[in-house]
Amino acid sequence: AVIGGAAVVYASYYAGVTIKEHHQAQKQHNAFRMLCALNSIDMAKIRKLVDSIDPDKVAPNELYKTILTDEELLASITSLLGTFEDVSIGIRAGYLDEDVLFYSMGFMVPWNFRKLERYIEEERKRTKESHLFCEAESLARAWGKKESLCSSKKYSFPMG
Repeated sequence: AVIGGAAVVYASYYAGVTIKEHHQAQKQHNAFRMLCALNSIDMAKIRKLVDSIDPDKVAPNELYKTILTDEELLASITSLLGTFEDVSIGIRAGYLDEDVLFYSMGFMVPWNFRKLERYIEEERKRTKESHLFCEAESLARAWGKKESLCSSKKYSFPMG
């Protein structure tokens, strides 16, 4: 009976470890799929358009008007911020591996958010939606401090 009980405990432990490892591998796989989409030709073009924005050289209301009148730029910004929102939500939901994403795009999220922050503030005022792009903002703030979105973990470069 003791041997049978020990076998059940071991089998349960092994099953738990296996499930946990599979879950982590799935989160990493999901993160790499997200990165593949982010590194597509279309997203590279979007990032290049956003890169052309220099918020320090344009008044906030002019930046906002410029973005609203350029359909391609507006669509690009909406797509990029939507992707950052999805990354944040995916990390919080346990669907995406934050470590993989941070080491690949940890600079890009805060940098792009800073470029678009004035636009976002104006859009929040116009739509009266104070939570517009709040997940992207949370992600940008955490990663800008090289911190995990969901824990007290600190990141450093190089990876390790």
